Amino acid sequence: MNRSLHVLALSAWYPSRVHPTLGNFVQRHLKAAAKYHRISLVAAIGTDQAEIPKSEIEDSGNFLEIRVYYKNGKFRHLEAFRALRQGFRILRKLRPEKPNLIHGNILVPGAWQILYASFVFNVPCIVSEHWTGFTRKDGPNWSSLQEKLAKRISRKAAFLLPVSAHLQRAMESHGLSGRYKVVPNVVNTSVFIPGEHVAPPFRVLHISSLVEEHKNTRGFLRVFARFREAFPDSVLEIISDGPSEDCLEYARELKIGNSLIINTFKPAEFVAERMAASHVLLLFSHVENLPCVIMEALSCGVPVISSRVGGIGEHIDSSKGILVEPGDETALLMALKEIASGSRTFNARELRRYAIDNFSMEAVGNQLDEIYRLALNQA
Repeated sequence: MNRSLHVLALSAWYPSRVHPTLGNFVQRHLKAAAKYHRISLVAAIGTDQAEIPKSEIEDSGNFLEIRVYYKNGKFRHLEAFRALRQGFRILRKLRPEKPNLIHGNILVPGAWQILYASFVFNVPCIVSEHWTGFTRKDGPNWSSLQEKLAKRISRKAAFLLPVSAHLQRAMESHGLSGRYKVVPNVVNTSVFIPGEHVAPPFRVLHISSLVEEHKNTRGFLRVFARFREAFPDSVLEIISDGPSEDCLEYARELKIGNSLIINTFKPAEFVAERMAASHVLLLFSHVENLPCVIMEALSCGVPVISSRVGGIGEHIDSSKGILVEPGDETALLMALKEIASGSRTFNARELRRYAIDNFSMEAVGNQLDEIYRLALNQA
């Protein structure tokens, strides 16, 4: 079989001028696949902004991105449908050949797009899933129509590709039956690279939205305050686009405000530089799927301390970091002290090698290449 296929990609969550960070994990998956195949993305993106172009097109060779905007409002569903059709018209002009395969991304709210594209092009489809909503205690909070469409696509798809086995089990528990293959998130290992030897003071890095009910922000701040009693020069650095003022206010109450550095989300190069300058990445979430920041830390040769939630335990073991039970502040404090004191050490080269072997563009691209071929063989 010709290794270079034409794959139509769809995503309702995608980075754009309107949402610069939304769906970056989807974009990285598609760029990995584009190492081996011609990927044509069509993304219909809703916006409340007054001025926005109707469409944007970026062509980087194997990866063609077509982003069509529509106005959110009373008739947003109809406008989204029109935007998707407009994207298909643009695609036919730029790449007239029929796609061999459809690669959908995220069933809620994207199932209707995948179903419509399957009708229009009549080719096999696969679906990547990244959404944490399936793993929450209260479930995905989908409408009855979204549930029906998602279940229909899950049965129709040649493969469903969750980013973790934990997410697969959650999807199955909500009635999404199908053929599953786990494909993890992607890390740009050429950007996330180890730095020089990290000098004192001991630096802890946290990257998240800081949403309290998910990330347990106050919990890890309380632990860090106790940790500073033993390591008073230590620094906690946070990178977030979330409620940082609330976080800073609570840090002041705990009298650790002078040891806290908060940055808003920056380009990947900035995040990689700060990660490589840290001794450990810290997460203490109540709920997670498989956060990209964990794989990025490993790529930088940085160990991870995290609560044992979601798919994190599928990759973090005693050779790569320390896992604690959700909400166990005593265990988290002990983990920080073990690494800061040097009683627990980790091999940075082995951490990076694991990231390259499992999460690099090449590794995930090869996985997707194999799945594309299997999907076509089943058709």
